Amino acid sequence: MDEVLAEIKQKIEQGAKTIILLGQNVNSYQYGLANLLRAIEKLSPLFLREGRLTAADKSELTRGEFVSFMTSHPRDISDDIIQAVYDLPYVIKDFHLPLQSGDNTILKAMNRGYTVEFFRDRVKAIRKLLPKARISTDILVGFPGETEEQFQNTLNFVKEIGFTSVNMFAYSPRPQTAASQMPGQLAEEVKQARLQRLITLVRAMLD
Repeated sequence: MDEVLAEIKQKIEQGAKTIILLGQNVNSYQYGLANLLRAIEKLSPLFLREGRLTAADKSELTRGEFVSFMTSHPRDISDDIIQAVYDLPYVIKDFHLPLQSGDNTILKAMNRGYTVEFFRDRVKAIRKLLPKARISTDILVGFPGETEEQFQNTLNFVKEIGFTSVNMFAYSPRPQTAASQMPGQLAEEVKQARLQRLITLVRAMLD
């Protein structure tokens, strides 16, 4: 962690106004993402807890340094991380949680490591502390074996959660991956039709 903090400190001293903590799964950071977020507070006078901010500080903070992180794996978004985002005024109140599918059978086939129920619980935990937090996601339609009913489960879950934004994709097989060898590969026209239905839904929700 000291090496990461030293790099952040250097960037701040060079005038950086936004720090992005980037990783394939930042939530599983070895030394604790919440610990890292809290440690950044010591690197700049603008990194102050809400309780110690004066009116002048708050004004300065609006044009000062901010910290964000991505990408988060829903399986590892802990209460401690959510609490740190809530506590620290310099951390942007954004959570990108790639859902991928709103059906438990498909999530298991994807080896995602969580269920729809678990994902829902994590969203509730975020919104309990941060009701105005922006929650974005990724959705992949047409995974091998996906039925119309399972796709509908995804549509229903997207409507239920009400994401701030959604990145949407149709499954495309990649060589040497387990999914490319699975039975139930869907026709391209089926995948594209489902993608268009999802896009239509999300656009209607965000209008």
